[in-house]
Amino acid sequence: MWKDLEQKAEAETLPAVFLSNSRKYAHKTFLMYKDQGNWKEVSWQEAYFKVRDIALGLVAMGLEKGDRVSVISKTIPEVAYCCTAIASTGLIFNPIYPTLNAKETLHILSDIESRILFVDDETQLKKVLEIWEDCPKIEWVIIFESKDLFDPRIMTLSELMRKGRDLFRDDPDGVFFRKAHEVRPSDISAIIYTSGTTGAPKGVMLSDEGFIRHFTSIGRFIPFSENDKAVSYLPMAHLLELMDGHWRHVYFGYTQIYSSVKTVYDDIIETKPTLIWNTPRFFEKLYKSLLKEAERLPRFLRGFLKPFTVEGGALNRSKLGNNSFVFSLKAWVAKWLLRRLLERLIGRNVKWASCGGAPIAPALIEFFGFCGLPMYEAYGLTEGHGLVSTNRPGAFKVGSVGKPLDGVEVGIGSDGEILVRGPFRSRGYWKREDLTKELFKDGWLHTGDTGFLDEDGFLHLTGRKKEIIITSSGHNIPPAKIENLLKRSPYISEAVVVGHGKDYISAIIFPNKTELEEFAKQRGIECKSLGELLERPEVTTLFEAEIDMANRELPGVEKIRRFRLLAKEFTPEDEEVTPTMKIKRHVFEKKYATLIDSMYEQGD
Repeated sequence: MWKDLEQKAEAETLPAVFLSNSRKYAHKTFLMYKDQGNWKEVSWQEAYFKVRDIALGLVAMGLEKGDRVSVISKTIPEVAYCCTAIASTGLIFNPIYPTLNAKETLHILSDIESRILFVDDETQLKKVLEIWEDCPKIEWVIIFESKDLFDPRIMTLSELMRKGRDLFRDDPDGVFFRKAHEVRPSDISAIIYTSGTTGAPKGVMLSDEGFIRHFTSIGRFIPFSENDKAVSYLPMAHLLELMDGHWRHVYFGYTQIYSSVKTVYDDIIETKPTLIWNTPRFFEKLYKSLLKEAERLPRFLRGFLKPFTVEGGALNRSKLGNNSFVFSLKAWVAKWLLRRLLERLIGRNVKWASCGGAPIAPALIEFFGFCGLPMYEAYGLTEGHGLVSTNRPGAFKVGSVGKPLDGVEVGIGSDGEILVRGPFRSRGYWKREDLTKELFKDGWLHTGDTGFLDEDGFLHLTGRKKEIIITSSGHNIPPAKIENLLKRSPYISEAVVVGHGKDYISAIIFPNKTELEEFAKQRGIECKSLGELLERPEVTTLFEAEIDMANRELPGVEKIRRFRLLAKEFTPEDEEVTPTMKIKRHVFEKKYATLIDSMYEQGD
């Protein structure tokens, strides 16, 4: 099944694809970015010259094939140029989250032993200067832009590119193309460090052939074209961004729009992309914006829409069939109106919308499908070199993460762990052969995730193997399942379920500040702070009702008996979460041990 994917990968490398598409789409738009409020475009030809100059600059600095080059930066075009240049010279790209503190950054730099480090601004430079003495392998730090360089080991990106142009003038036809030609599909092109939810981050080795096999597979059911537009907003230290944000657009030749976590929603509304890959939070916000648009309609039209919202319940009825003519007519009118409202927000050109990174409420998927925007939930992991399974046309089931990609085999271990084998896999962990052997034991990639395959072959996720809670009665309970139920509530931003070794399950709830303040405003509740608001009896009653709603879908041993509210909003800088905003449970439970214990001091 996957032999043709293997042949495709053997015939191509990422540098070869970039060089080919740079010629083919020379005057088309490679990427877009915002500069002082205005959108700017960079053509493929312009991108080629930037990539060539950076690549030759690295060669001029004495770097050789297999050397590692780290990059600490926000999601900006310069990262795309550097990533492509590094790959085009046979070097290994190592992106690092800009939100990591100095100690966490030191761990990665010490392990990867990069010779050159790129940083995007003075803030990152300051962090690196704190730890440079402990990273003797770093010879140069290159900053994208700076007005004051006080160390001879630091240079700007412009200076590096100038070195590249000088080398090109000396050898206009040779070095760059020779370096690109020497890259092999099996070469390691990137090392991404895991987020470290259960321990120190580990470097996952990724290859050209892994990327290309992946793109060849998904290209069979996603109709990509050079006229598409997609959005980048995550750091490239996240595989979703490196693979789907950068290399996928390079491979298929479409335009990438550079945004940020803070502006991605507004930028999507402005630029109207054809491809959307995003998290559940984005689609939740889109849903709320659509409802606000609906409030502007005349009352009689709003009456058509209300039953067909997530809260209305009519979508469940519409699935039953055998509905009356009147109901079918109302559904048709509601669908037409909702589609037009959605087009006001994201345009009418979206042909693919995919959701990942966290589970999304099935009702939301059904709602957008009703509006004419199918949403395809997917599952993947860095160690698997990207996607393992995805919903797609002809293989779609709400509540699942779809069927495995062509050539990928999924099994379920005796302990419920999801096992994967096939052509889509990483090369294992950098400098950790022991852990790599554990990862690929008995020919299977052991994902560490738990789940099941239903009778139709669709994969369903239930949680993380190492996070299973074992109660005092011996019941094994996956916390993610309960937490995801809780986070369906618009009033709950984050939830952490606890109860290991205890008689029952409890939860620590982090409220959605925006929604809770709106709740208070509508009821005339005035408070000076979120902490003060959480002490109000009306708020306690609200969260009791939200937890009761989640408990209705849980068996007895999994029901939440007690909870606490915390006036806190997580940021990537917090020590109890990873850069991808996943909870580090061991850190969290230690930090909030007193609060957790208080939920068990009262007995049953």
